[in-house]
Amino acid sequence: MFLATTALRDVTVRELLPEIEAWFDTHFIVCLQVSAVDRPQMDRLTVYAPHNGWTTVVWPTYFSWHSEVARHLSARLRTVASSVDVYHSETWQHVVYDNGNLVDEYATDPSYLVSDLDDPRAVARRWRGNPELVARHVGSTARAIGRHYRRNRRSFGFDEWNFADLWADLGILFPVAVLPPAASLALPDRWDRVLRPDR
Repeated sequence: MFLATTALRDVTVRELLPEIEAWFDTHFIVCLQVSAVDRPQMDRLTVYAPHNGWTTVVWPTYFSWHSEVARHLSARLRTVASSVDVYHSETWQHVVYDNGNLVDEYATDPSYLVSDLDDPRAVARRWRGNPELVARHVGSTARAIGRHYRRNRRSFGFDEWNFADLWADLGILFPVAVLPPAASLALPDRWDRVLRPDR
């Protein structure tokens, strides 16, 4: 499974859509509003109406820019963003921004984020997560968040869907198959080549 999703606190769909479109505009990509059934998930993003104060975006399949967009949306809308990326059903990462400022980075298996030029120990330290900071900026308790962080290290029984349990403790609902979509934006063919022209 490849999945990228972002939740934003105290933001309406009407406020959120123009900022998503603006981020794509800066990358020379024009989005069009469509019904959710008009395009496959690979070429569209879906926005879900607020639930418990959180508005959620499910990005297109293989969308690896969720953290960059989350930072943009957090800054522009002056709010908290919690963003998750599930990679190949083998690991997931969670990042938190508040008013565009990075609060926390956590990865179930930081080795997936190591390039040939990186020091694996430095990457592991960067992505170890800080439950206290997440609790302070997002909610829940450091103890509950720490339990999720520890449990989801691969050596302790990894589950690709456990991010939804973490979100639930933060008051965020993963909305797919639970809530109806509020809006969908279609991306043009080969949008990923525009974002990553070297491929």
